[in-house]
Amino acid sequence: MEKARNQIQIGREPLSHYVIRSEIYLSWLFAFFGICSTGLLIYSIIIEEALWAILFLLLVSTVMAIAAFNIGLWKVEVNDMEITYRSTFGRVRKYYFADITKGVYKKSGAFRVYIDEKRIFTFDDNMDNSLFIEQMDRLHIPIWSYSFSLKMKKKSK
Repeated sequence: MEKARNQIQIGREPLSHYVIRSEIYLSWLFAFFGICSTGLLIYSIIIEEALWAILFLLLVSTVMAIAAFNIGLWKVEVNDMEITYRSTFGRVRKYYFADITKGVYKKSGAFRVYIDEKRIFTFDDNMDNSLFIEQMDRLHIPIWSYSFSLKMKKKSK
């Protein structure tokens, strides 16, 4: 089985252990731009640049740092039926496939995973989550399309 760049399968048994994460080079790219914009921020404070330029560079530095942490820390690791989710801020939670009630594709292409009506995590549209969806399908967990989820929301109201 060919490995995807952002979805690593460990071991010989298919679907037994794999990790889903964002492309790591994006984390380094955002970190680099965050460091550059922070340097420009410090330089503009030293030369007493206009307040709007300083605020803009502060905003850019903050966004770049958050993006780098989000991409670098976020991951979903599946070990047979156990799912370990590590959030952007490093918080680790464990879930089990038996608890998952549905998966829903969003209009943006993202894929959300739910336990009852509570969203537990979201795969962005640029992530290869095919092994996860394949395992959900194998376990007969409902996978809803965007249009079907809209119909269900209208029906429940």
